[in-house]
Amino acid sequence: MNTALIVGVVASSILSGTSLLYATLGELVGERAGIVNLGLEGILLIGAATGFAVSVLTGNPYIGLIAAAVAGAAVNLIFAYLVVERRANQLAAGWA
Repeated sequence: MNTALIVGVVASSILSGTSLLYATLGELVGERAGIVNLGLEGILLIGAATGFAVSVLTGNPYIGLIAAAVAGAAVNLIFAYLVVERRANQLAAGWA
């Protein structure tokens, strides 16, 4: 195999997997607290789409970053309300 190919594959794997690493670390903290959220990738996608849209509309990437964080927090607050207050099934609420 070509050395440049191997380096390219490893570099792209690290680049592509970094965002999933953040979701995984957050899920580890949540699971230690006894909460299982199977919808983390969807929440990550909601935050990314919101951040991109706000960045394009405002022209400021920092405002987009703040909007992405607020959107992710809002969706997680809905999940927390359903699971903690309303006693919904964690697996079903995460998928929904």
